[in-house]
Amino acid sequence: MSHRMTDDELAATPVGELTIEQFTMLLRQQFALVLREALERFHTEPRKDPDPPKFLDRDGLARAFSVELSLIDELRRDGLPVRLSVNGAPRFDVDDCIRWLDERNGPRVGPEDGEVVN
Repeated sequence: MSHRMTDDELAATPVGELTIEQFTMLLRQQFALVLREALERFHTEPRKDPDPPKFLDRDGLARAFSVELSLIDELRRDGLPVRLSVNGAPRFDVDDCIRWLDERNGPRVGPEDGEVVN
C-alpha cells in the first residue's frame, strides 16, 4: 500500500491492513466529518433558550414580575413564600410566588376584556 489511497479506499480497507500513517489519516478524516456535521447542526438547528433558573433572588424575582425591589420586600413581610436561603439571602420559586399571590389577591384579570388570566 505504498500509493496514496483515496478517501473511499481508505474507508473500505480493514483497519488491520492500514499502516500507522493511513490509520491516522482515516481518523483525521472521520474526525473532520463528525466535526463538520456537528457544526452544520449547530448553525441550522434552532437554538433553545436555556431554562430560567428554578430559584430567583430578590432582584431576579423583581425583574420576573417587573416590579420594584421594595415591593418584593413588602410582599415578603406579608408572607411571600421563600423556598430556601443561600448564605442568608432568600431564594424564591416563581410558581410558589404566583400561587401565593393568586390565593391572596384572587385570579388576575385582563385589563381590556375582563377575562380571568391564569
